[in-house]
Amino acid sequence: MGRHLGVYATSNRDVALAFALGGVADESGTCHREMRTRGRARVQMVFVRGHPNCGGKGYLYKLSSKGFRHVGGTQWVSDRAVRPLATLEINVDDYSHLFRYATEQERMRIERELKQKQRKQRR
Repeated sequence: MGRHLGVYATSNRDVALAFALGGVADESGTCHREMRTRGRARVQMVFVRGHPNCGGKGYLYKLSSKGFRHVGGTQWVSDRAVRPLATLEINVDDYSHLFRYATEQERMRIERELKQKQRKQRR
């Protein structure tokens, strides 16, 4: 979930594929994942809680750029419903190189950041 309410799109195919891996909740019913890049070359979805939809399917949608506004990097958002021009079904397992699990150090840092964010939202 981003800072903007709407339909998100990206011009980076690997980013779109990483999101298409889905997110399955852990035993506590929670799934939290964050997009990370190493340098500018490698995209990975980092799972802090939960896991990708291993053994399942994901979907990549081709969209018209009409109605989207740029919100940073390779990301655009539309406040309106969007109808895909085309849909590509993927096997999640074929793209396992696009995800990893957070290290203990990353997990602790991200958990701290999430708690701080939740406190601010309650105020």
